[in-house]
Amino acid sequence: VIYDRLTLPSALFKGLTEKHFRERPGTVYQLYQSDFGITVLRAHERARATAADRNAVRVLGLLAGQPVMQVRRTALTFGDRTVEHRVSVINTAHHDYVNVLSRPAGG
Repeated sequence: VIYDRLTLPSALFKGLTEKHFRERPGTVYQLYQSDFGITVLRAHERARATAADRNAVRVLGLLAGQPVMQVRRTALTFGDRTVEHRVSVINTAHHDYVNVLSRPAGG
């Protein structure tokens, strides 16, 4: 349903391998916190409708040019330092994209 492409600053994620990333026990942001001491405090997202490119066609099994939703996210930590750029391509033919924003308890 979702194909993500993440770009991370190598200086912040020294030693991160594809195997380590794929075999993480929790979420991506839990990995950043537990293994690299990086806390994602907030993120900016921009969403738009677009046509499936060849990567989305291959990964999601879509037809070339099929409508999809693209979400571009920049995740930030303390001091508004960027820790992640993410582009998500979402097949919304049978699913909705839902993003729940919440504040930590007591914050």
